Amino acid sequence: MFVGLSECLWGREAVARFTIDSRLKSTTSLFEKLVLRGKSDVHDALGMRVILEADGAAEHAAGGCAARCHEAAAVVGQLWTMSRPVKDYVAAPKKNGYRSIHLTVQLTSGLTAEVQVRTRCMHDTAECGSAAHGLYKSEELDRACLARA
Repeated sequence: MFVGLSECLWGREAVARFTIDSRLKSTTSLFEKLVLRGKSDVHDALGMRVILEADGAAEHAAGGCAARCHEAAAVVGQLWTMSRPVKDYVAAPKKNGYRSIHLTVQLTSGLTAEVQVRTRCMHDTAECGSAAHGLYKSEELDRACLARA
């Protein structure tokens, strides 16, 4: 699954350095989403995250980060069929500073996956900054973020 994405990204100068992570949604998260929140289906049981590494001046240039994210997202769109509208939190960040592009795609295997595209700076904000998902669990979050430092 990553091989095709990795090969296509390697050919792009703007996104030449990147990391790809994956995860399966836990049974607890699936239960919370389906039962407690009453969702009828789950589109992110399988998730991939493309993190674009810092690229010196290009990372800080006006629009540089957004352009790099959009180029990587375009590669994802060329590889797989989009099964839901794109959520572009790079162009329109959330109030807490969260920035990422979320694409829900139909993989060639038939499975649906969510692909998130962001820069390293955006990722650090999402994981340990103002947009951290577990911010309310500050002690656990502090330990995780300190371990990365």
